[in-house]
Amino acid sequence: MSKDQEKLLEMARKRFRKCVEFWDAIRKEALEDLRFKHGDQWPDEIKAARERDNRPCLVINRLTGPIDQVVGDQRQNRPKIKTIPMRDDDEDMTEVLDGLIRAIEHVSHADMAYDMAFEYAVSCGLGAFRVDVDFADSESFDQDILIRTIANPFSVYIDPGFKEPDASDMVFAFVTSIISEEDFEAQYGKKAEKVSLETAGLGEQERGDWIDGDGIRVAEYWYKEPYTRTIVLMSDGSVLDADEIARDAELRQRLMDRGLSVVRERKVESHKIKFALISGAEVLEEKEWAGQYIPIVPVFGKLEWVDGQLKIRSLIRHARDPQRMYNYWRTAAAEAIALAPKQPWLATPEQLEGFEHDWENANEENLSVLYYNHVEGQPVPMRQAPATPATAFFSESRESADEIKATTGIFDASMGNRSNETSGRAIAMRQREGDVATFAFIDNLTRSIEYAGKIIVDLIPKVYSYERTVRILGMDGTPKTVTLNKVEKPDGINVVTFNDVTKGKYDVVVKTGPSYTTQRMEAADSMMQFAQAVPGAAAAIADLIATNMDWPGADDIAKRLKALLPPEIKAITQDENGQPLALPPEAMQQMQQMQSTIQQLQSQLQQAAQAADENQRKAAVDQAKLEIDRFKAEIDAFKAETERLKAEAEAASKTATASPEDAAILLQHMLATLAEMEAQVEEPAGFEQAEQPEPGESMEDGMMEQGMPEAGEEQMMPEDGNA
Repeated sequence: MSKDQEKLLEMARKRFRKCVEFWDAIRKEALEDLRFKHGDQWPDEIKAARERDNRPCLVINRLTGPIDQVVGDQRQNRPKIKTIPMRDDDEDMTEVLDGLIRAIEHVSHADMAYDMAFEYAVSCGLGAFRVDVDFADSESFDQDILIRTIANPFSVYIDPGFKEPDASDMVFAFVTSIISEEDFEAQYGKKAEKVSLETAGLGEQERGDWIDGDGIRVAEYWYKEPYTRTIVLMSDGSVLDADEIARDAELRQRLMDRGLSVVRERKVESHKIKFALISGAEVLEEKEWAGQYIPIVPVFGKLEWVDGQLKIRSLIRHARDPQRMYNYWRTAAAEAIALAPKQPWLATPEQLEGFEHDWENANEENLSVLYYNHVEGQPVPMRQAPATPATAFFSESRESADEIKATTGIFDASMGNRSNETSGRAIAMRQREGDVATFAFIDNLTRSIEYAGKIIVDLIPKVYSYERTVRILGMDGTPKTVTLNKVEKPDGINVVTFNDVTKGKYDVVVKTGPSYTTQRMEAADSMMQFAQAVPGAAAAIADLIATNMDWPGADDIAKRLKALLPPEIKAITQDENGQPLALPPEAMQQMQQMQSTIQQLQSQLQQAAQAADENQRKAAVDQAKLEIDRFKAEIDAFKAETERLKAEAEAASKTATASPEDAAILLQHMLATLAEMEAQVEEPAGFEQAEQPEPGESMEDGMMEQGMPEAGEEQMMPEDGNA
């Protein structure tokens, strides 16, 4: 193990010990919540004492209902990632980026990762998922971005120094697993010599962090490493890393193909994301992550700081005591009723004579007939009235049930149960109270998915950095194939990149709402209600209602209904062939003329691009020189006209009836205007084409000759600092 690895391992162990100490109390409470959710609700000592006496310990779990209610609300209103361009000229790319992100979520089954993390956050306050990069398949070198589940949230340790609610500012994080000694040797024996943790210089406390019985802890250690880097501004507005350009020959070639050059450069303080797979005694693997964010996304319950200590609570944290009391009172009531003696029969010996066996077993056997001897003056044998169970058992049970509702914020109306609300408005308001009380959990999931969106948007330019055909998804889930970073020469000369995801800056927002299918169903329902309220509109919108239905054949029904539309509706929506109404004739004529002009220009450009003969190029240069001479002649004529205007202005100032001061002001204004017009006339640049690098010339030299400096070289700038 090298010196650098020893330093890395030492720092990792210190940071992990810091995480263990910080998260210990939070994790214990979270684990207790999970056990409580799954029915382990009696304290161990009380449960053991009651079991020794063969007394019952009933668990009537009323906490799973509120958890399922909140989780179900989240699954019906899934958060959706949406990009927002930081510049107006990047707005066209948002559809491609949003579709690519939807495709990433679909391929990754991201909904399962979100759902699992959220359910853990509601149940115990701690959940997590991750963003990963992997090869598209076993026979491809293309990589894809993926969203993966973290099945055990207790395997994640986040930097205790985070300040943001989504922990996006974390400096380091661990994802750990405990594996047996045999599995450790099978997985890492070829990579690393097995080192005994007892001989690795670890103290007793640190050994406890990394040894768990017969298992060994293996941790993914993610951390930020600060450094100073040089960024360059390209001629198309994109910002790239100078070191990346210097070491990536393919990137340099792509920049040259696009005709891009460096406009300016500067040094910035930044950081790299590093990854190391470690045991307590050795570094097993190291690599550098492509993005600038640690790709571990925690999902928290409600966060609060109390006396400098972080408190994270679940939905059921404060409902544990009411649930215990509910279990106790229900158990006590059941025990009291079960242990109460069965009510005896009241009879005289004479009445039971000869039938003693039947009456002795009357409480144990189901006899269809009980015979007795009739004795004059004696009543019929009868049971004694049963004892009434204590009403305190049931009243306290009801109180405990109400306290569970109060501490979770989920009331009967939210659960679909009947309560004291009678009107629809009152029921809706009580449901709204439940939604507001639990909204913090859904809001925290939204923040976490927004952080995941930032990670993905940051990775897209690195992972999809070259021309590549990918599938994107529309809002309705319709797939579409697009080619990213497609380089073309529409005019035969200038290079244009279509669907360029390597440039532009985008922010990320997350919108929460029903799925597209649900929105269609709600739209159809609202349209039907509207048609009932306005019967005259039913015929006009029948085809739209059918379009939003999910029956088999709904589209065919919509087409038939569209054919039955009234003539006045067709007149404003369809032409005589039943097609969507076309543009006005004037607009169509202009578009046809523009299309014809574009085709002519493209033809001319193709002919010009094919003129590769040396004589033709010389002729083009000569023609360009003639054009320059003609332009210079026009400039000279303009200057002569300017002098004439100056002379006329001076003469006018002498003969004008206005005052000498007014004439001077007018003359000064005219001279300034003429000078400004003259300054706007510029001589065109030459027509010489930049030379391509010779076969033996390096790519860096070729880029230097085209105006692209190497990394670290200062770019010459105008004095005003503008490119």
